[in-house]
Amino acid sequence: MFLIATVLMSMGIYSKREFKNIPKPNKYLILLDLIKVMRFYFLFLKTQNNFNDKFIDSYLNVFYEKHGKTLKESTLFKIKKYYCLGSPLISLTYKKIYGRALTPIEVEIAILMGIFVPLVDDFTDDQSLDSESIDRLLFSTSDYEPKTLEEDIVLSIKRFFLENVKSADGFLATLKKVIDAQHRSIRQTDFDVPRDELLQIALAKGGWSMVLWHYIIDEDPTPQIIQTLYLVGGIGQICNDIFDV
Repeated sequence: MFLIATVLMSMGIYSKREFKNIPKPNKYLILLDLIKVMRFYFLFLKTQNNFNDKFIDSYLNVFYEKHGKTLKESTLFKIKKYYCLGSPLISLTYKKIYGRALTPIEVEIAILMGIFVPLVDDFTDDQSLDSESIDRLLFSTSDYEPKTLEEDIVLSIKRFFLENVKSADGFLATLKKVIDAQHRSIRQTDFDVPRDELLQIALAKGGWSMVLWHYIIDEDPTPQIIQTLYLVGGIGQICNDIFDV
């Protein structure tokens, strides 16, 4: 996630320049840009960490009191130290490509996305919900009655997204593609799966995930941006899967 953010941040930096005025790569200019990006990361992580602790605890405590239990420590660690840092970072780099800063509501949505994604992932990874139940939780038009703490949090965040993102239809359609790819990823454990199918599954899972993050900011993605994010996310997922193997 942080590697992909670096690529996107670099895109934002270079999009402000006229490439025709740079006849050949300048290693000193590239080094200066990398220093700028790393400095930005350091300041961002320091500030976001402090903000996250208060926001996340305050948000989750409502559900803890309702259900009389808390999230697992391992899940909470992923949320606070990985996803709720990476998600706002991705959103911020997207906005920098447009030359704008995140609004307060976009910041809130980005942090909630950092809670939403690992919980949904756990439904699949832990097989605590079957694919049909996941689809009903995320895409059912009728009222879904959450049975667990995790389902209640996910459902509440999803409703907040649909009320506050710029394109609820675009968000849901892309989320559906992410979940479909996640269901298909079970095939990756089969020894007889063709190589091309493995690549397509990884490409779709990572690609549509990166596109999904664009739908939580207040900008309309062009077909070119969707294609670029899809390829960047897909390549990142393929690299991640290779290291996992």
